[in-house]
Amino acid sequence: FFAFLLGSTQLWSQASNTVLHVYSLPAHTETLAFELPSSKVEIIKTKSARISIETTIMLPAGTPPLLDYLIKTKRYDLKATVDREAHSFTLSPAKLQKTIIIKGEVCNEDIRYKIYVPESISKVSNTYSSLTASSE
Repeated sequence: FFAFLLGSTQLWSQASNTVLHVYSLPAHTETLAFELPSSKVEIIKTKSARISIETTIMLPAGTPPLLDYLIKTKRYDLKATVDREAHSFTLSPAKLQKTIIIKGEVCNEDIRYKIYVPESISKVSNTYSSLTASSE
């Protein structure tokens, strides 16, 4: 009975964590584009001159040590691309390509973004990309 109870507790384990990233914008940036692996994106205008991103990651079948490892390996970091001619700044996932498999099962990640952008930016867009993250 004890082994069954322990096994079922692990089936229902969930890990979550929030990571903060801050990006400085090049002068004269007018447009921000995000190519994020989630449809759960909240964009908030601020008086700051920088972009701050709170990324909340939940692994429904993961453990806190696994999630900490994924964060330390920079799985959730974003890559910045600057187009000086178009005055645009784009952020997209750097490493979120490989599927996470736990005990032979695919572990869908639930990733949510809260993005604080400067009020001076005239256009902000997000292109949802499924990659390996959960869309629910």
